[in-house]
Amino acid sequence: MGIDIGRFYLGVKSGLSNPKKQVNRVIAFGQQAVYADLAKYGDCDNGWGIVEFANGKILTTHVGRTLKNGFEGTARICGTKSHAIVSGNSNADRVEIRDEHGVRTNTTPDAFALYDKSFLNDLSEFATAVLDDKQLTCNPEDAYEAAKIATALQFSFRNRCPVYFDEDGMPIMEAPQTNGH
Repeated sequence: MGIDIGRFYLGVKSGLSNPKKQVNRVIAFGQQAVYADLAKYGDCDNGWGIVEFANGKILTTHVGRTLKNGFEGTARICGTKSHAIVSGNSNADRVEIRDEHGVRTNTTPDAFALYDKSFLNDLSEFATAVLDDKQLTCNPEDAYEAAKIATALQFSFRNRCPVYFDEDGMPIMEAPQTNGH
């Protein structure tokens, strides 16, 4: 979600000298702080990604699986006059409690509760597109660009290296060589 919304709000298609190349490079970091077994699958329970777009804009994104309420996915979108944080807190409602314990909110128990309507809306839209030949709100090109970024971030995390994009907009996923091998 962070990549999709980040691309949308940052207008990554604008100001490009080469429309094929939307991304310069990405880098990702992560850890297995609680769920060590995720390392067997090349995954992490907390991960951070930075995307440098070709038009100079930058997106940072975070995913966390160690929260007591199950899941966090955050995107920070920095503009020239302000910034936005998307999904910074998985609020169950709009109530803030402020007392001797600090400021807190009720949160959702897990990702399925947080995104329940989103999952249903996505399934409904997809079914309508297939069964009734209706247009999707997301076009295939945008989905493809987001998937290239996500794949490059995963490669970066697993191989501990930045991933650069070529002039055709494809990620160059080459693991770094160590000691000349």
